[in-house]
Amino acid sequence: MAYLWHPIGGICITEIGEKWYLFQFFHEVDIERVVAGIPWFLITIYLFFKKFQLG
Repeated sequence: MAYLWHPIGGICITEIGEKWYLFQFFHEVDIERVVAGIPWFLITIYLFFKKFQLG
């Protein structure tokens, strides 16, 4: 995914369950760009994003 988005601050993708992944972006510009482009479609998979704050 990083090769599609070219994030400025980097990205960390972690599997957190079956068919569930956590995408962590480290720059606000990257977050806004990806969220603005949803839904993302890859082959036969749709990706939907929800922005949330930790803590």
